[in-house]
Amino acid sequence: MTERISLRPVEQGDVEIFYEHQADPVAVEMAATKARDGADHHVHWTKRLLVNPDGVVRTVLVDGVVAGNVLSWIDENGR
Repeated sequence: MTERISLRPVEQGDVEIFYEHQADPVAVEMAATKARDGADHHVHWTKRLLVNPDGVVRTVLVDGVVAGNVLSWIDENGR
């Protein structure tokens, strides 16, 4: 079976799915970081990531189902 992978702009409902992904204990262990609580996660996405004019933020879909996200941005050094 071939899976169809695609990207699209982030929709508001995706942010909650991203929260569930980052709060998963296995994901937290693999990332070696702490999960944000729901309020912090929402603020991080809506006040920082989605409004960054130098950033590109996309939802990753596998067979039409949200599977994750990918981000790219220019840092303060222009890279």
